[in-house]
Amino acid sequence: MAVSGFLLEVKRRKVFRVALVYSGVAWLLLQLADVITEPLGLPSWFVTLVLSISALGFPLAIILSWVFDVSPGGIERSSTPDHPEHSLSLSLWLQVAIILVLVLSVGYLYLDRLQLQRQFLDANSQKEQVRNSEPSTIAVLPFLDMSAEGDQQYFGNGIAEEILNALVAVDGLQVAARTSSFSFLNANTPITDIGSTLGVQHILEGSIRQSGERLRITAQLIDVSSGFHLFSQTYERRLEDIFEIQNEIASEIVTALLPHMGIEDTTKLVQQGTRNLAAHKLRLRGRHTFYGDTGKIRETIALMREAIELDPQYWAAWGDLSYAYGYLSFLDADPLPKLMRAQRAFSIALANDPDNVPALLMKAYLLTLFDGEHTEIMEIYQRAKDLGTDTTYWAYNIAWLYLGPQGRFDEAIEILELAKLKDPLAFMPRNALAVINLAAGKVSEAGENVRELLTMPDMPAAAFMDVGRALIAGGGMRKVEELLATIGPARVGEAPSISNTRIEYYRVTNQADALQDLLDLLLAHRNKGEYVFPTVVANIYIAQQDYDTALDWLADAVDARDPQFLANAAVNLRRHPVVGRHPRFMTLLRRMNLAE
Repeated sequence: MAVSGFLLEVKRRKVFRVALVYSGVAWLLLQLADVITEPLGLPSWFVTLVLSISALGFPLAIILSWVFDVSPGGIERSSTPDHPEHSLSLSLWLQVAIILVLVLSVGYLYLDRLQLQRQFLDANSQKEQVRNSEPSTIAVLPFLDMSAEGDQQYFGNGIAEEILNALVAVDGLQVAARTSSFSFLNANTPITDIGSTLGVQHILEGSIRQSGERLRITAQLIDVSSGFHLFSQTYERRLEDIFEIQNEIASEIVTALLPHMGIEDTTKLVQQGTRNLAAHKLRLRGRHTFYGDTGKIRETIALMREAIELDPQYWAAWGDLSYAYGYLSFLDADPLPKLMRAQRAFSIALANDPDNVPALLMKAYLLTLFDGEHTEIMEIYQRAKDLGTDTTYWAYNIAWLYLGPQGRFDEAIEILELAKLKDPLAFMPRNALAVINLAAGKVSEAGENVRELLTMPDMPAAAFMDVGRALIAGGGMRKVEELLATIGPARVGEAPSISNTRIEYYRVTNQADALQDLLDLLLAHRNKGEYVFPTVVANIYIAQQDYDTALDWLADAVDARDPQFLANAAVNLRRHPVVGRHPRFMTLLRRMNLAE
């Protein structure tokens, strides 16, 4: 059959009409599918499916239209023609052209859709790679106390802190530091503002309500950018199930943020340090009380000791007890017994729990005070850092109590600046920075640190006293005067940081009589056999420019292993124009293994 005869037969059998109608309907269906896919939430491959079905159906429709014909009598097999061939009309050629255009258009749309889908998949793959390469970030806020009595906030803080510590150990998660996160307690700050301040993508918040032996904990994981809850769960259990609840919450977070990790229900993220719930709550109260004056430190010690009495194998409480005793040695008279108790506590803790960070930090401090080997000390600090918990305390300790006393000020400042970035609302890095910057001769930087401290809410007075010299040098004289007026006259037994601030204030304001009165007070009690910090007495003699007598007292401080020599004299006197260059002072530093 000639081409013209074939085309005439195609026309007679209405193949052109079927092809034209099929192509037009397919085109409309494709346009409709493209429009409704996104609004109806249909999968991205829906349009491709319609394209594929249309393409596969086209040859089938052509074959059926050739073989069969629709007549008034129904569907019949097409008959063989008996008419002679005629010439092709213009309308026939037009139908052929239209069909070719529609077929080519559908084909182009199909190929274009495949290309778009491939690009979409590639883009999603790249996004997923970026998402997997960049760790998820989260802040854990303190769980609010909703109990009728309102006396369980320490419990809410403790629950949140243990969940936080569990998440710190999960690879792929970056967790905002505790101090900054907990500063939002009762602040009513919008989630977006908290996320922006802490630099996190997600926030965990919750509440607790205790009624008798029953406990209800509500936890919500929130996406900061959208405000949507990734999960929200309420747990109503017996009080003794607290560890299981904490573990479930931590697992829910990991599953939501890192689904590829495959966390199972049996995975223990929160470690149960004790089976004695009363001991656990006592420890949480102690940690909640910890920072402040000597009275609060003693309260923490009493609570930790009580927890240990209930469970002598509560190693976490032993570690916290060691840190509290070590901290008290800076504040309270006669530090040596506190140091001995701290040593016993961290030895017990580390013998049973080598990953106890407070115990590690206290061991490093005592080794530094008692001229230990630097290699061992640095290994301990590195171990504590690698564990990832209490990172702000780690930075504070290594900078102020190890690098600073050796005169390694640049290293200390670098660590503290990084800690300030990671824990932006914590005052401890700024406190230490003010001291180290001033000791390094960076007065303007110390002044900036002081100004930051003055704007921070709820700053403990004891924290300001720690940086008394920096306050005076950095423009905080009025604050110093307010604090000293509130504290009242000098007395034996006050924290050395207060006495040292008095000394600097009297020196700068030329109050020679006040300096002498303070010296007479301390010496009178020393003559009665009472303990006074030798470094404090030495600072008075330095302010009076009696340097030889000052060096005598500094030698007594080294003999007694006065913690104030480590934290104060070894840091602040290195750049003193007389004492810092004196051969006797350099000898004392070598005795303490602190020479540069």
